[in-house]
Amino acid sequence: MFFDLNDGSSIAFFNLHDMGEKPDWCSDVSTGNGLPMWVNHIAFKSDEATQRRIRARLADAGIEPIGVTRTTTSTSLAFGYASRN
Repeated sequence: MFFDLNDGSSIAFFNLHDMGEKPDWCSDVSTGNGLPMWVNHIAFKSDEATQRRIRARLADAGIEPIGVTRTTTSTSLAFGYASRN
């Protein structure tokens, strides 16, 4: 699935199954290797208004951040994903 980033670029996510993987193979990059979920992440630069709009759209879809970190120069929202493998 590709998502347009509105700057001429895209980001893609793939959910592959039955491609010859071993039966006990796990696609969870972080937790599947014993690491915390936050180890692998994607960061986007955004102004506050855009971040508020995106957060509201996610909330409307029932998706709430699992963490909010504020510093003197930025606000980071962390959203988790539960694998459906």
